[in-house]
Amino acid sequence: FNAWVRAIASFDKFLLCSGGSILRVFDASYTKPKEVCTLDLDTDIVAMTAGSGRVYAAGADGTLFCWAIDRSSGELTQVAVVEDAHKGRIQGLRRHKGMLYSASSDGVLRSWGADDLAPGQVTEDAAGGAKLH
Repeated sequence: FNAWVRAIASFDKFLLCSGGSILRVFDASYTKPKEVCTLDLDTDIVAMTAGSGRVYAAGADGTLFCWAIDRSSGELTQVAVVEDAHKGRIQGLRRHKGMLYSASSDGVLRSWGADDLAPGQVTEDAAGGAKLH
């Protein structure tokens, strides 16, 4: 890693973690997890989540990433990238019922299609109690 570990997620037998701009995938079925895939991105990764064959990462620059994960090898194949998904640092990601939700220091909560990051709903004042419709 080129920095401390900031984000961690898991999917099936795989453990994913990021330090700085490096995302690593480990096969955790071994006594000592075996590294099976490494990506070097153009931004620091600050949040991750995974589910239903997809891995998502959020960048410090507001970029949102989506990859398909191969269930046997752990290799990641890019599905979508949304630059400027938020105007500020994305603080958290959550996948729920076919949607991906992102929260940012810009005060905005957004929903995205979990399969392809198709834009969904936007709440401009999530911290002030506004609702995602």
